[in-house]
Formats: sequence, structure tokens, C-alpha cells
Amino acid sequence: MTWFWSMCQKVNLRWGVILIIPNEKPIHQVNLDAFWIDQTEVTNAMYAKCVK
Repeated sequence: MTWFWSMCQKVNLRWGVILIIPNEKPIHQVNLDAFWIDQTEVTNAMYAKCVK
């Protein structure tokens, strides 16, 4: 398991020449608390096989 946290700031990013639609932006801001996450992807089928 990995402790994931982020300290994000609003930044201007330039990705080169990209077609940008003027109203294309996030609907609202979301702030997440830190959380634990597995380092390896596990599907539902893999998990079900493990707990049988």
C-alpha cells in the first residue's frame, strides 16, 4: 500500500499546439484528503479468486 497525498496549486500548463475549446474546463473544484492505494492493479475477478 502507498500513502498518496497531493499538494496541488493552480498552474498554467502549455502542452504545445493543442486545439482548446474556450469553455472546456472543470465543472467545479474538488479537494481530496490523503488516502492509501495499492501499488498493483487488482481486478474484481482477481480479488474474488484470492478470497475464495
